[in-house]
This record gives sequence, structure tokens and C-alpha cells, in this order.
Amino acid sequence: MTTLTLETEPIASQIMVTDEKLIIDLMDGRSLIVPLGWYPRLMHASTEERQNCSNSQYENNSHENAQF
Repeated sequence: MTTLTLETEPIASQIMVTDEKLIIDLMDGRSLIVPLGWYPRLMHASTEERQNCSNSQYENNSHENAQF
């Protein structure tokens, strides 16, 4: 069995939160889409709180410190 070895760490370029999904666009063009149910804090957050998460933590390149 082979494993994938990354030469660089994935870096988020944009984060979007819908009513059903957390969508993370990466700098290398890939996108990760996961059910919002995996992150109960975001699932129960208001639209304003979700927007704050999408804008602040990732646009400042502090993706390592973001907590969901």
C-alpha cells in the first residue's frame, strides 16, 4: 500500500459556510466539502457568527490556529 507524501502543507484560500456544508478552497485548486454536522459549533452558530469564522481566521493566514 502506498501513502501520499505532501511537499507543502495545504493552505486555505477561502472558507465558506452554508446551512449544510463547510467548504474550504485550497491554494492549489482543490476544495474540501464536509457536512456542517461534523462541526456542531458551526452548525448551531448564527449566520453572522459563521461569516466571522469564514472571514477572519483564514484570510489572515492563521489557518493553523482556527478552531471549529
